[in-house]
Amino acid sequence: MKKAQFNTKEAKEFRTIMAKWADAHGALNEKILSKQDFVKARKTMMASNQDAIDGKTTLIGKTVADLVAENQRYQSEIEKASAELAEFRKAQADRVNPALALVTDDLYKVYSVAVMDGEDADKVQAYAAAIEVFFATNGVVSGEATVNALMGKTGADRASARYEYKNGTATKAMAKTKFKDLFIRSLCDIMRQAQALPEYKYSYVPMAEREKKNK
Repeated sequence: MKKAQFNTKEAKEFRTIMAKWADAHGALNEKILSKQDFVKARKTMMASNQDAIDGKTTLIGKTVADLVAENQRYQSEIEKASAELAEFRKAQADRVNPALALVTDDLYKVYSVAVMDGEDADKVQAYAAAIEVFFATNGVVSGEATVNALMGKTGADRASARYEYKNGTATKAMAKTKFKDLFIRSLCDIMRQAQALPEYKYSYVPMAEREKKNK
């Protein structure tokens, strides 16, 4: 089976949109992990201080008032880090949203019908055809192997207990927002494997790459 051809002249803008999405997610992931590590460290110190404040451990070189003030400062630092992450996330919206906008409501509708009636070959084929239209719209030469891979990566979602009780099915179609996000994530992975994603061209360079350059 043939794979999709992403490196066409007509798909240049599409590749740029996808690259910026990947770039923004790389930057966000590093920021999120950095913030999580920072918060974990601060909370560990706060817990240690609180044990001393509560008399569970011995005070060494600091008064209870010192430790209370220190914990208040740590809490402020955590709140500041959370606010900075929120602002950073907003700043990436211009690079994330254009990729999500490529996934149309019509594509989602065809997907949801196919997922809920997966034994109907016509409905499954309609989803495959919709992906082919998505590729053609964005200047990509479609390929059966790539279409099948995307269909496999964007399958059914686990149903909640309420949904299963009400509808009698243990799976369901993903919500639209979740589907669009997963579709772009899956497509990004496929493009990486095909070496068709000009990653890190814009601003973000992964930590591992930066460390290589500094050696």
